[in-house]
Amino acid sequence: MLNFYETASLVGYLLDLIYQSRKVEEIKIRLMYSANSFNLVDAWLFLQPNSFTKNNGRLSMLDMREALLKNKAKSDKITMDRIQLLFSRYNL
Repeated sequence: MLNFYETASLVGYLLDLIYQSRKVEEIKIRLMYSANSFNLVDAWLFLQPNSFTKNNGRLSMLDMREALLKNKAKSDKITMDRIQLLFSRYNL
């Protein structure tokens, strides 16, 4: 059982989490409606996934790595293990 101080701290942390989540959603919505913002088409053109996959519209891990390396990402930061984690995290 939590005492009063622990309960108050937990409630405070949860309220902060809710506030931050709302702020992130508000920023996403503002970016979505901004005319000059970076959109999904820009992101797709950034990746240009057609060098390793034969199917248009599909992105492989190699496509992702090559696109990041082509756009000046540091090669020691772009390992296949990290890309695998990204693909696993977002079910790509």
